[in-house]
Amino acid sequence: MKIAIDCSPLAKTRTGIGTYTFNLIKSLSKIDSENEYYLFAHRNFDFGAELASNFIQIKPKREFTRSTPWLFRSLPKELRRNKIDIFHGTNFLIPPNSGCKTISTVHDLSSLTMPSRHSFLHKISHSLFLKSSLKRADRLIAVSSFTARELGRLFPRYTQKTSVVLEAASPEYRHIEDRGIIEDLKVRYALPKRFILFIGTLEPRKNVPGLLKAFNKIRSQIEYKLVIVGGKGWKFAEVFDLVEKLDLSDLVVFPGYIPAKDLPSLYNAADVFCYPSFFEGFGLPPLEAMACGTPVVTSNVSSLPEVVGEASVLVDPTNIDEIAEGLLRVIKDDEFRKSMIEKGRSRASLFTWESCALKTLAIYQELI
Repeated sequence: MKIAIDCSPLAKTRTGIGTYTFNLIKSLSKIDSENEYYLFAHRNFDFGAELASNFIQIKPKREFTRSTPWLFRSLPKELRRNKIDIFHGTNFLIPPNSGCKTISTVHDLSSLTMPSRHSFLHKISHSLFLKSSLKRADRLIAVSSFTARELGRLFPRYTQKTSVVLEAASPEYRHIEDRGIIEDLKVRYALPKRFILFIGTLEPRKNVPGLLKAFNKIRSQIEYKLVIVGGKGWKFAEVFDLVEKLDLSDLVVFPGYIPAKDLPSLYNAADVFCYPSFFEGFGLPPLEAMACGTPVVTSNVSSLPEVVGEASVLVDPTNIDEIAEGLLRVIKDDEFRKSMIEKGRSRASLFTWESCALKTLAIYQELI
């Protein structure tokens, strides 16, 4: 069986979907030596890990600046030329006239359910391509039960072709005993001694302004700074404007985008991880933080309660007082903090990329 996987999320700055694509392929490489895998992207990229010999990275005949034109113009020809049996769209998009069976991974539907939280271009892109891709796909993979329910609510006719396959924290996300590694990271990124951490793209959906307001409420009660890590997304300027307005410039650190190899150390360096997002299809960062032994405060909406279970402090992301109180409880109550750390590690261990790969492989086999 010849299986093609869309690797375009790996040919740009890696975010959540890139993390999913990388770990799925890496885990499939460990469990499947029988099928042939063809890795396609709109431009050349370095996968970043050694793969088995049955995984073949295909160089594009022509590189594209953006993935969408490539996927609709060039990829269908490549799929037919290589006689592909299954195409897996890791970022929901399914090309027309592919000449093979197709699978679409749906990470979230917030562009349809919360359009005000997305840029105009993102909304236009999804309105043009999302619905048609869902229709074209022979099977749909939802990364959480919440996302599957959203799919069923918006597109009930697709329920029968939808499967839930959960994501996971990678093995490198674990408690680091060597404090020298942590101190080295703090020096390299000029991080404070004690801090609350947020990781995510600076965009309205992530609710960074809500976190800033909550931090401002408790700033006089704690000796912590706030570290906000992530690339600049849509409307990112609002975050920096609010920092100035609240006079938080000396208390908030913006290291920018930090590469994946440093994230385990970063989680370990943090005293608390706060993720008050308005909407997540899965929500990897809280799971990664828990795997590292960092207590988590996160939202009680969308997929996040499903991911963290009872192993974190759940708060209403629209309630600034509730976010602030959640942070204070973790910081001030030592016994509660210890219990959250233990529960978090235990919870994170329930999710593995091997399980994700095995379930995905089973879907490939069912299709053929």
